[in-house]
Amino acid sequence: MVLDLEQHLKDLCEQHDPKLDLYDRLERVRKSAETIWDEQRLKWFTDHRAATHSRHVIAHLGSVLEYLQTTPQALTPYELYVLLAACYLHDIGMQDFSDPGGRGVENFTDEDYKRIRKDHPKRARELIIARTLRRERDEFRIDLDDDPQYLVPIALVAQGHGSAFFTDTVRELRDLPHRPGNRPFRGDLLAALLLMGDELDLHEDRATFPLEFALSPVSSLHHHIHHYVTGVEVVDGRTPKHRRIRLITEYPQDSDDYRGEVRQWIVTKLRKQCHLTAPVLESCTQGELTWDDEIEIRETIDRYGVRRSLLDPSRGILALHELRRGLLDRQTVNREEFVEALREALARCRRQFQVVDVLDQDNSDWSHLAKWLGATCDCLRIILVRVAFHLAVGHGSFDVLYRLHEGLTAAGVTCPNYSAQLSSVSERRRDALDTLGQALLTDLAICAEQHSVVLLLERVDKAEDDTARWLENWLLRELRKQNVKILAILTRFDEDAAAKRAPAHWRRFRLVPFTEAQIANHLYSEFGMSPGQARTEAGDMYSLSVGTPLRVLNRFLRMRIQGVRLLQ
Repeated sequence: MVLDLEQHLKDLCEQHDPKLDLYDRLERVRKSAETIWDEQRLKWFTDHRAATHSRHVIAHLGSVLEYLQTTPQALTPYELYVLLAACYLHDIGMQDFSDPGGRGVENFTDEDYKRIRKDHPKRARELIIARTLRRERDEFRIDLDDDPQYLVPIALVAQGHGSAFFTDTVRELRDLPHRPGNRPFRGDLLAALLLMGDELDLHEDRATFPLEFALSPVSSLHHHIHHYVTGVEVVDGRTPKHRRIRLITEYPQDSDDYRGEVRQWIVTKLRKQCHLTAPVLESCTQGELTWDDEIEIRETIDRYGVRRSLLDPSRGILALHELRRGLLDRQTVNREEFVEALREALARCRRQFQVVDVLDQDNSDWSHLAKWLGATCDCLRIILVRVAFHLAVGHGSFDVLYRLHEGLTAAGVTCPNYSAQLSSVSERRRDALDTLGQALLTDLAICAEQHSVVLLLERVDKAEDDTARWLENWLLRELRKQNVKILAILTRFDEDAAAKRAPAHWRRFRLVPFTEAQIANHLYSEFGMSPGQARTEAGDMYSLSVGTPLRVLNRFLRMRIQGVRLLQ
């Protein structure tokens, strides 16, 4: 049976001599938190209410701690009170926010929600202290005693549930002079527990799909992820001190195309947080508590047609694009400058003509970056037209024009000028290429006024000489001359040819091998490894791959799927 932590605190308080009032204090915190969360103000987000989400977090922590509480490393009643109070208060930063322009919630943008999602742990810390010590008449009340030995630790532990704040918060908690009850206090352990308890609340109860809001792709993705998780358990692993996460999921009948990606999204995030918190759990409990190496998942398919599909064009498809973009974002290694340049260029798509020139090499990570580009364009509803010269298709200038036309047509764009000329102009005419080219540029310019467009020309060094000269001496020059507002991306292997042909105003990037330090940084930031563990693992990976991007990415892929056991 799962350990009921609130009842456990009550028992510990009654057994203590003299009796402690910590359970009564917690009851006041619980009631005030439930009042604060009586109505969730930001309905875009999944359920964060104290009466539901906080109680689920506490239940998961009961599963995590049931063995530890039978050992000499058990949480003291003072630690347990701080942890449970932080559970009830950790998300209140989402219930108190201000907009400098005085806008109502209904006018908040995606950026507003991103800011609140990012900063709410810090805001919770500020509110727990400020509203306990003093509050104005119209501000919500937190029923905490203004007792520094508890107040400051509760605020810090609440802040630590945010991944971006965790490391600094752990450091601050370790330096804290406060000792609740004048007993040894492991605030860093409590922050690690709250972070994982919060992460484990994946259950479908949290998915609300509010009809009154058009959810952003990110929010829609979060609701769908929770919608597919029907059960979360923490059970004994290879020993009782190794806590194993077990999930039960149910997917729509059309989920073959994305089921593995949803699983990867969930497992990657859980494993990162396990890596992040495990060193703290182990050191604070002398090895009596850690995470098991395996995550178990039982996957089922909905037989009754009640699960929402990520392929639904009205609600799900943008969430699916966001899922794929997010996964590829996390898997990208040391291309921050390049990726940021592409993001900026995509944002300027409809303002000016731009060219990005990519110098590629064998066994690079370009195929991964191309997938990221495609997913990002899907998310932003940008038309991406791709011409790959290394594929076994027509490479002549007329072929390029026709493939550009096909790409635009596939995206739902009509090209009346090009279509009219194509039916009347023979390729044998001396001016046929210019005539058809100008017609397509006219159609493309009209399209670019209404849509963002990216033209991807891959391996232009594989184009026939005449075609390569036409691409760079006519097509790209005309696009710039006429200021057709699109982004053109070229990739090539031949650096000498690029140096000779590429104008100075093109932005150029070279896909070079990864360094050992860059591999270590990725292991630290995306896998949640400690700095020492990341350096050791990176050294082994670099010695085997010499930083070759494709080999490194394949190694990361194997690491992501290790330790996942699908149950029948």
